[in-house]
Amino acid sequence: MFLFFIRMMTVFSAISLSSPLYLKGKKGANDSISMLRHKSEFPQLVSEFEKQVPLAFVKELHDLILDQFYQHLIAIDIGYLIHVMTEIILLLFWCHHDQAIIDQRINKYKSIIQQWPDAAKLRFQGEQGWEKSIRPLMSMDRLQKTVQNELLKFKLDQIENSGLVFDL
Repeated sequence: MFLFFIRMMTVFSAISLSSPLYLKGKKGANDSISMLRHKSEFPQLVSEFEKQVPLAFVKELHDLILDQFYQHLIAIDIGYLIHVMTEIILLLFWCHHDQAIIDQRINKYKSIIQQWPDAAKLRFQGEQGWEKSIRPLMSMDRLQKTVQNELLKFKLDQIENSGLVFDL
């Protein structure tokens, strides 16, 4: 459920139930899973995915673990993950991390964005535009309203909240 929470921190038109990581086959390549295989091997597939991505199965999610997961996505460079960078900054803010840590992370991401091709930066006007767009989002009142509105919009307000443990 942790992906739901993170996607709730900004207004978005849909919630994806897919994972940004794939089950790997014996040779390390992404494993293709047909509907037939899904139906016949589901328990084994879940067991293998749990071995490969144990974070998806934790009972108690800590903000630093979630941060490490998203840092991993950025490090393996699976695309121009501006939304992940935004979500991480908002997660750090939501969990009351020190502003100096948040600013340091913003600067780190700006240096990553700076290396992207111009076409990848068009929709958010480059690293300066991204920073300018994220600063106003760092308001606890605004974040709480956004999360609540998104929960209601997607009818997720009745789902049990397992919580997020703040590692301060």
